[in-house]
Amino acid sequence: LERQVIYEITQGVTMTENLNELMKLIHHALGKMLYAENIFISLYDQNTELFRFPYFVDQFDSTPLPVAMHKSVTRYVFRTGKPLLMSPELFERLKAQNEVELVGMPAPSWIGIPLLTPTRTIGVLVLQHYEKTNVYTPHDEKFLESVGSQIAIAIDRKQADEDLHTERLLLLTVIDNIPDSIYCKDRALRKTLANRTELSYSGVKSESEILGKTDFDLYPKELAEGFFADDQLVIQTGQSVINREEFLIDIDGQKHW
Repeated sequence: LERQVIYEITQGVTMTENLNELMKLIHHALGKMLYAENIFISLYDQNTELFRFPYFVDQFDSTPLPVAMHKSVTRYVFRTGKPLLMSPELFERLKAQNEVELVGMPAPSWIGIPLLTPTRTIGVLVLQHYEKTNVYTPHDEKFLESVGSQIAIAIDRKQADEDLHTERLLLLTVIDNIPDSIYCKDRALRKTLANRTELSYSGVKSESEILGKTDFDLYPKELAEGFFADDQLVIQTGQSVINREEFLIDIDGQKHW
């Protein structure tokens, strides 16, 4: 069962569509081994130095806003980089040492693991039970520690995918609203990206009609040959071609410089 849980988590990056779906999968997988009615995943934002809670399922507390959590037990796990099987007695000792303070509803059973990638700690995963003590065992702690890196890597990869998708959408939004023609080509000189102005010049209505095509598919031969020569010059020399005025003829026969 432990191997099955680990397998499901490691496959989560490709099995899920977004970060929230991945975290639901992690929750479901862990629930096969542990009590997981109250669970949250807290991720540290290096830019704001705050913890955010992209996944938070709890009987009593609502999803917190991003917060520093200076003396929380979650912050303690993040800071030490070690799993923690918390008990009321241990909490009181750490509190007396000014290491932690109570945040949210007290839980007699609490267990948390740092989410460690090969390069950094990205956050903390926490399970808790509000009614019973000793719900979690040292074996549970070892199991969570063993899957912590897989969980961290899965979350980190999915988050990176979403960040890249967001950045691409932002880039496309910007270039689509620039009145100049903007496009990209691969080494075979096929269009891989084109903004709205380029679509208009090429006489197509959607990007799907232009992707994978060359200038010879889109423009008169004499124009395409000139564009081809410029592209070859850039590819073969590695030098930029800038500040050159050139014209093209759109689908209506109008010349544009």
